[in-house]
Parts: sequence; C-alpha cells; structure tokens
Amino acid sequence: MSESHSVSSEPLLTLYYSLGAGLNNSICLDLLSVLNSLMDVQVQGISKGAAEALAAGFELLYPDAVDRQKVLYDHLKSHSSIPYKMDEGKYALISRLLLNHGYYDTIVSLLPVRGDDISDISVASNLLTSLFRLVVRENKAMLQRGAATHSHVKTNLHVAATQLLTAHLLHTVTSILKKVSEPPCEERRIFERSTRARVG
Repeated sequence: MSESHSVSSEPLLTLYYSLGAGLNNSICLDLLSVLNSLMDVQVQGISKGAAEALAAGFELLYPDAVDRQKVLYDHLKSHSSIPYKMDEGKYALISRLLLNHGYYDTIVSLLPVRGDDISDISVASNLLTSLFRLVVRENKAMLQRGAATHSHVKTNLHVAATQLLTAHLLHTVTSILKKVSEPPCEERRIFERSTRARVG
C-alpha cells in the first residue's frame, strides 16, 4: 500500500544550513546511506520524502560539483536502462535535481561553464550527453504517441532536462560573449600604451 505526502524542501534546507559545520564527512556519509536506503522503501511517502531530503541538502551532502554530476548521471543512466516508475523516490530525486538546477543562477553549482571550473570534463560531458538523450528519447516517444499528454513539469523529466540544458547554454553563451568582448590583459596594456604614445 502506498501513501502520498507532499514534502516541502524549505524546512529541510533550513535544517541543513542550521547544522552548518556539524555536518562532517562521517555524518554526511551516514545520512546519505540512510536517505538512499529510504528511497528504495516501497512506500511512496517515505521514498519521495527521502528524495526531497536528499535534493534539499544536495550541495551540502555532495560539496564537490563533480560528485553531484556523477550522482545525477548515474541515476539518468539507470533510468535509461530500466525506467524508474513515477511514484518512485529515485524518479522524484531526478525530477527535483533537474528542477533545482534548471535556472540561470543555479546551473553553475551543477555544471560550471568555464573550463578552469571543471575538474573532470568527462563527467560533465557524460551528464550533458545523458540529458540530451533523455530529451530526444522522450520527445520522440511523445511524437510516436501523437501528442504530449503530460503537462505537469514535475512529472516531465524531459521538460525539466530541457530547462536545465537551456540554462546551461545561456550561461555558456553569456560567458563566451563576455570573454570575446574583453581583450586579453596583455593586448589591452599594449593598446593603452600605444594610445598614450599617440596622444602624447
């Protein structure tokens, strides 16, 4: 028998940050183990509650962006092989993580856009590839069915994935434009010296 409960992430997030430095590595590992175990419980309210708790403290429980990328990538890979059911905690986790990071000001905590911010480019590349495949696969399936029948973003992984990819693309383009519009420091100094010489 399954139960459905709505879990707000705000109190959970407040709790995580109130603990602050008290969340050492040992406590984080224990908490992660418990939450991951609870997501496998065959009671909808418990599994989804665990997913919401993990998503709320995602950056604190996984301080390294590469680890966050690996977690999401691993779940997307598993979902691609054997699709998670929509009432599963793992499905709720993927959905929540995609939604949480699908904005211009939150995408960089998952996928930094500058090369020097990415310690393992292969992990980020794998994650982006998985997201693109998810979007293509789901849209293709909808076209084959004739129409998009699901409208709620929280139950549409491909919609949330599209939003995340769009945010990442926007951030990447903005970063490139800023870099192009600003000449390198050495070139700027040469330009300024030559300008002063001509004026003088």
